[in-house]
Amino acid sequence: MRRVLRLVPTLVAILWVAGVAQLRDYPMSGLEWATVVAGAFALHAIGHRLAPMRPAPRLPEGTSPATVAALAAAILAVLATLVGGFVEAVLVPFAPDAPHWALRATWHAACTFAFCYCGFLHRLQAPPQRLGTGA
Repeated sequence: MRRVLRLVPTLVAILWVAGVAQLRDYPMSGLEWATVVAGAFALHAIGHRLAPMRPAPRLPEGTSPATVAALAAAILAVLATLVGGFVEAVLVPFAPDAPHWALRATWHAACTFAFCYCGFLHRLQAPPQRLGTGA
C-alpha cells in the first residue's frame, strides 16, 4: 500500500496534464504523451533522491492519518480552486470555446486534493523511526 501511495501523486500529475489538455481542446500526440510521462517519472525519481522523507509528525493518540491527510488536502484544494479559478478566468479570452470556468477550476481542485491526500497519507503512515539511529 505504501509503495502505491508513493507513486499515486505522480500518476495524478499526469492525469492533471491530460485533463487540462482535454479541457483546452489540445490534442496531444504520442510523442508528447511519452514526454509528459517520462518527465513526470524523472521528476518523481529526482525528487525522492534529493529530498529524502523526513520523519512524519507524531499524531495524537486515536487520530486517523486518513482524516488528517484529507483535511490538509482539502485546505490545499480550496487554495487551488482560488488560484486555478483566477488563472482560468484570465485565460478565457484565449480559449472562448473551452468548457465552463467552474468545471476547469473544479478540475484543478480535484487533482490537487488527490495529489496532496496521497502524498500526506504516505508521509503520515511512515513507520516510526527509532531515536538515535540518525535515519
